[in-house]
Amino acid sequence: MSQALIANELLAFLQQKLDVMDEVSAIQICATNFNEEDVAAAKLLLYTSLNKCDQMVSRRRDGTRKSIQDIITLLKETDSDDVPTFVARDLNKLPPVTFDHVDVTSLLKDIVIFKASLVDVQKRLDASQVTVADLRKELSDLRNTVTVTRSPSAFKVNVTLTCG
Repeated sequence: MSQALIANELLAFLQQKLDVMDEVSAIQICATNFNEEDVAAAKLLLYTSLNKCDQMVSRRRDGTRKSIQDIITLLKETDSDDVPTFVARDLNKLPPVTFDHVDVTSLLKDIVIFKASLVDVQKRLDASQVTVADLRKELSDLRNTVTVTRSPSAFKVNVTLTCG
C-alpha cells in the first residue's frame, strides 16, 4: 500500500466501504451525503493522484452519480498499491452506513472462510497437542531410563576379593 495519506472524506469512505457494500448503495449514500462540488473535487483529486487526468470524463447531466461511478470504477480497476490512502479529516462528514447498505452475501462468504480457517487451526492445534504429549512421554521414559542406569544398584558388580 502506498504511504501517501490524502485527506478527502468521499474517497476515504469509498476506499473503505466498497469491500462490504454494493456499488448501487455506495452511489446512493455518496450522492445523498456529498454535494456536487465535493464529488467533482474528489474525482479530480483521485485522477490527479493517479496521473490519469487525461482519462477523466467530464459529466454534464446527472454528473454527480456518474462521477461517483467513475470514481468507484477507477478505484476498483487500479492496483491498490498504486492508490494513495485517503483519510477523513472531518469524521462528521462520513456518511453513516446502516445494515441495509451492507452486502450480507460478502459477509457470509467471509464467515464461511473464517470458519474453514478456524477448523484448520483447530486441527493443527490438536495435532500439536498430540505431538507435545508424545514428546512428554518420551522425555519421561528417557528420564526413567537415565535414573535406572545411574542408580547404585546398577553399578553393583559381583566382585570377589582374593588376596593372593
